[in-house]
Amino acid sequence: MLRDLKIRRPLIVTDAGVLTTEAFARLQYISGGKCPVYSEVHPNPTAEDVEGGARAFRRGRCDAVIAFGGGSPLDAGKAIRLRLKRPS
Repeated sequence: MLRDLKIRRPLIVTDAGVLTTEAFARLQYISGGKCPVYSEVHPNPTAEDVEGGARAFRRGRCDAVIAFGGGSPLDAGKAIRLRLKRPS
């Protein structure tokens, strides 16, 4: 699917608890372990989570966001993408 969308370097947004799961290991395997990961999302995402994710996106020269995990990473991933579209 990423190839079809011409996505080459997505930022994976998740929380620390997901990093040790089988699902995350599978994602890493599928992606070749080459995608930058932002895992500092709190249970109730904060503005700093969003800013940190946006910085990670820019620093990693990413071209998409994959929000992976429960509601908090999903919410943070959406907010990060919006922040990147509307930086001010």
